[in-house]
Amino acid sequence: MAASCPTLLRLTIRYGWQAWVCVLVTLHFLATAAEAKSCDRTTCHELAAACFGPSCGSGALGANILHNEGSIAVNYQPPLAYFLDELPADFDPATVPSGGTDVAVARVRALDSPVWLGNRDEAGAHRSRDKRFVRMRVLEVRSGNASVGKIYEVYFGDWGREMIYPLTPDQLARDYVVVMYSDPTDGKRRLVGFPVNSAQHREWLDKRSEYWRSQYRK
Repeated sequence: MAASCPTLLRLTIRYGWQAWVCVLVTLHFLATAAEAKSCDRTTCHELAAACFGPSCGSGALGANILHNEGSIAVNYQPPLAYFLDELPADFDPATVPSGGTDVAVARVRALDSPVWLGNRDEAGAHRSRDKRFVRMRVLEVRSGNASVGKIYEVYFGDWGREMIYPLTPDQLARDYVVVMYSDPTDGKRRLVGFPVNSAQHREWLDKRSEYWRSQYRK
């Protein structure tokens, strides 16, 4: 416990500035210990390496991460990309969430930046089951039920996963391949996410940070 004011005054009179140095060192030690204890309680971990592609085993990952857009994930899994240059060669349409209908593989372009849906209700729970929402125009239908030229409103983003999505002007100017489906639980169209490796995620984070800094300088 920190010394009382009268005690500090007597120490200052007797020992001068040395007493204050001792007190400051003690307070710093106590603060550091408290921070370490708090970190233990909330389970602080470093980002683990992610894996992508058919060579990755199901047990390739297992760690925790402090999210940039949410809370701590208890069981870490690799980040997801919803807008791809091309689908993985081993993509299986049967992996679409159970019950999903009107599954379509299409080449699209986002019409604006994805909207953040992270608001919470009075109890502190997320109001939306999805992280983001975006409008996109279908440019080509590779398979499934979709219409060329039509604008679709789609939702994506799992609260337990980091993700990659178009954000910067150059990213939004590109075309992407997506897998979308209609969710019978609420009638919304959602995108299927695909795991990305740690290098891809770091590159996206760097570009996001650079873009945000450029906005602050304006």
